[in-house]
Amino acid sequence: MKKRVRPKVAILILVGMMITTGCNQNTSDSTVLSDTTKTSGDMTVGSSTDILEKQEETYVISPQFDEASPFNEAGYAVVGEAVSGQMKYGVIDETGTYVTPTCFDGYDMPNFELLRYENVDNSIIWVRENDIWSFINEDGDWLSDCQFQDHTYFSDNGLAGVKQDGKWGFCDQNGQIVINPEYSAVSAFDENGYARVCSNGKWGTIDETGETVIEAKYQRITCSGDMTDSFILWGNGGAKIYMVDDGNYNYGLVSITGDILTSDNLLSPPIFTLDGLAQVQTEDGYAYMDMTGRIVIEEYNAVAISAFTHSYASVKCEDVDGNVYYNIINESGTVVGTDSFDDVGDFSENGLAPAAKNGEYGFIDSKGEFVIVSQFHFASTFDSNGYAVVGDGDQYAIINETGELMTQYLYEECYETRSNEEPLPFSTFVIRQNGKVGIMNECGESLLDPQYDEIFFSSANTYEGDYFLNLSDQYMAMVVLDGMKGIVSLKGELYLEPIAEQESITIAPDGMTAVCIDGKYGYIDLVP
Repeated sequence: MKKRVRPKVAILILVGMMITTGCNQNTSDSTVLSDTTKTSGDMTVGSSTDILEKQEETYVISPQFDEASPFNEAGYAVVGEAVSGQMKYGVIDETGTYVTPTCFDGYDMPNFELLRYENVDNSIIWVRENDIWSFINEDGDWLSDCQFQDHTYFSDNGLAGVKQDGKWGFCDQNGQIVINPEYSAVSAFDENGYARVCSNGKWGTIDETGETVIEAKYQRITCSGDMTDSFILWGNGGAKIYMVDDGNYNYGLVSITGDILTSDNLLSPPIFTLDGLAQVQTEDGYAYMDMTGRIVIEEYNAVAISAFTHSYASVKCEDVDGNVYYNIINESGTVVGTDSFDDVGDFSENGLAPAAKNGEYGFIDSKGEFVIVSQFHFASTFDSNGYAVVGDGDQYAIINETGELMTQYLYEECYETRSNEEPLPFSTFVIRQNGKVGIMNECGESLLDPQYDEIFFSSANTYEGDYFLNLSDQYMAMVVLDGMKGIVSLKGELYLEPIAEQESITIAPDGMTAVCIDGKYGYIDLVP
């Protein structure tokens, strides 16, 4: 991968636009942005700019584009310019210099996939002109001679699925076909080193040489990370297995080499957790399955079952009179303790779980005994540092592992901050007071006063409406005020005032972030 070079100027002002009506390989006229250092009073085009001036943000590339993508890992981004009423796209580097003409009709970058799969190559940008796809490689070179009808993203083995003459095969990063187009559909290569391919309406898998691994005989094959029917398969299990189904919501498991692991149809997709067990629904009822496809715990009389967390799960039952109750079981399927509960939440690293008795919540240990007596109207799971949210009526507070109140009941809403669905190494909480949200620590000290309408955490599972995608290694969130977007750290530091007009924000791996100001996009570096 090429060496990253970060510009040393504070603002880069566009001195010329390169607008073309067709693409060619000559980029000698690529726009070069002049070096201009921002000083007080330089930017007075509107209130959004005034706010930026006051907080002394560093623009790497000034607002000038009609659309703008995140920068990829190779240091390139796609920007759009409205040309005769149509959007045309070009590729720039981190100095704002064009490396391609502004002539493409569309583009594709695997930003969401970076958070869902570990083997995505984000250094390649696919671009489309006149319904033909080609790509920009990690050196910024446009491989215009490779022309495809469609594509997948590149995996870290250097291969991508491509469509030619109505059939799918695979090409390398030189644009050369390495697996002949002979399939009706394909997936990208997965973390197991295999790609799923479809022939005659049935799916199988191949390896990197194109050799068949699993015969094409399934209606669908799903691997870890796939978005299918609104769920993510496997959770954090990391199983070397695929889920297969017949298209009628009957599921099974096979190994990555095609060995059938389940003898019976499953009526629900198995979602494995770190404990290595998945809750499943069979024709006989609910059960737990291990990664070999073996039913290890039968709960056929249960109304519902939860996932195992930290070696324990809850089972929802119903007696002959229709009364619902919950039991706790361990990984051998043994009921823990002699008591049952009105409700049970997930167990935490500290071995405690919220549980309700007689309409009030407390916390139980792995023996099923209350160690914090039931007294709350609401109780969350403890975070990784030993703090939980509890409710008294319509007000919320924080407690520690002994049940001691760390804050007063002051908040209309309170919940722990998260990043990409993962717990944090520190404890901070979103709070809402008088209809506004902010951030506090576990002791109730305000880190960001409640002043925003909403706050969004990074997630790879949200594609529509307001969303926030953080591809960097920093802990950040998007805040919204009067429809404008800003960025804060999850420790309450303000990185960007709510001045961004776009619907959603994506932070690139190195922090470069496209921000729309007064209808134009520029770039700000949000990672120190």
